[in-house]
Amino acid sequence: MSKIDSAIKMFRRAVSQGFRVDYVLMDSWFTCDAFVDSVLSVKKHTVHLIGMYKIAKNKFLYKDELYTHKQIRNLKGKPKRCRKLGFYYTEALVSFKGKPIKLFFSKQGKNGKWKVFLCTDIKLSFIKMIEIYQIRWTIEVAFKEGKQLLGVGRCQSNSFDAQIADTTITMIQHILLTTRYRVEHYESMVGLFSNVKEAAVKQRLDQRLWGLFIELMQIVVVLFEDIDEQELLEKIFQNEKVNQMVNHMLGSKSSEMENAA
Repeated sequence: MSKIDSAIKMFRRAVSQGFRVDYVLMDSWFTCDAFVDSVLSVKKHTVHLIGMYKIAKNKFLYKDELYTHKQIRNLKGKPKRCRKLGFYYTEALVSFKGKPIKLFFSKQGKNGKWKVFLCTDIKLSFIKMIEIYQIRWTIEVAFKEGKQLLGVGRCQSNSFDAQIADTTITMIQHILLTTRYRVEHYESMVGLFSNVKEAAVKQRLDQRLWGLFIELMQIVVVLFEDIDEQELLEKIFQNEKVNQMVNHMLGSKSSEMENAA
């Protein structure tokens, strides 16, 4: 059984056991038609795949013609620049063996090497795709440290349950050690809980402010009977200047309430 077959089998078993996932992330080794089919075949809920792609000969249907991903990138012309991430990128909606796919092409700097990402969620933007995909690196680092420092995969038992227990215990060890390292090297325990508290307070304040804003809109609607609340909200969000004024107002009130708290 190949690595890809084993990975697909593991994925199907996890889903059948009730594991709920939104995205399956993988490198170019595993990104293939068979894995795309397996991910899209999940019936219980929607699951998408994001993976790096390097198969040069496969062709995608783009604008009623078949092209390789390199040809599609050339057809897209000048790429956009993402200032937030510092990448140049372009994207294309294609069809691959009857399945709608979005291809993302990105490189770092003008002289960087192009990388291709295949994504089954055609609604994702480039920034959101990268934000989701970068989670994979955290997982990679965790398993690397687990193998090198904690002995993940060295259990010699023939029992499947023992293998699962060994991996679970090792991952718990990793969580405890990384938490302790964070506390000792980056912040005090007081600072850790202080940050958590501040985040919780800010979230509650934001919710209260948004509630007050909605109530204000309802009062305006009552005073001016010809105004529709939904239309008013849409006009506010569509007008950039008014939107900035509202954000500034809410931000100022949030600071005042935080200081008062």
